[in-house]
Formats: sequence, structure tokens, C-alpha cells
Amino acid sequence: MGVFCDGTKLFVADTYNSRVLIFNSIPNTSGIASNFVVGQADAIQNSSNRSGSPAANTLSFPQGVFSDGTKLYVADTKNHRVLIWNAIPTSNGEAANSVLGQPDLISNLINNGGLSSTSLNNPTGVFVHSGKIYVVDQNNFRVVSKVFP
Repeated sequence: MGVFCDGTKLFVADTYNSRVLIFNSIPNTSGIASNFVVGQADAIQNSSNRSGSPAANTLSFPQGVFSDGTKLYVADTKNHRVLIWNAIPTSNGEAANSVLGQPDLISNLINNGGLSSTSLNNPTGVFVHSGKIYVVDQNNFRVVSKVFP
């Protein structure tokens, strides 16, 4: 459902397979396999949260993806969070470094148990510009912005 290209790399939110595909170069023919996936251990698996609980290396129906060329940001829709990798992953299944919308990398409560300026309910898009992160918080009918290093 989401795609982002930084001019070199291509990132695809493969929503119904609960993963993000990372291409180190933009494919120029059909059927090219991705170089890496996040959210799953490999390109063959496709279960939400790897058939378990949310963790730093799982996704559940991601819809939005963005990279600033250094970091990777993923709107992990059904886990009600945005995961952030401090470096673009270079192997399958790498764990995220930090999270927005939840108190830790293993929680996934809608609105983190209560609506607030830091909670999320089905985030579907993410964008970073000039030190701010913007998140489309679909089921709360808003865009949340935060200063983010």
C-alpha cells in the first residue's frame, strides 16, 4: 500500500504480507526480487507479527514507508505504531531501534490505552522533513507531528 523511492533505493510496504521490501536499486524489469525484507525473517514468510506478539522485528499490515537516506520509518498500522531503524537495514528481519505511538517495542494497544498527543490508532503514512516527523493517524482523524532527531 505504500512505496517510497529516494532516487537510489526503493521501499515497498507489502501490507498483506506484513513486511517492507527493500530494493538497493530501482528495478528495471518485472519479477526482480528485493534485496532485503523487514517485518519477516525472510522473503517467504508472511504472518502478521511472525505469528506471535509484536516485537522490534515484526510488522502487522504496514502501510506507510519513508526514508531520509539514513533512517527507515514504517507506519506499522495494526500494531498502532511507527517503527524507526537508525540505519537502513542490510539483512532480512532486522529489528527496529525505536518506536512512536507505543511505550516500547513489544506493545500494540490502540492509542496506547488512551488518546493522547503521542498515541496512534492505525497509522497509515509517515513523512520526515526539517527535523519533524509527520504521521497520518487514520482512525483518530488527524496528522500527528513531532520534533524528532
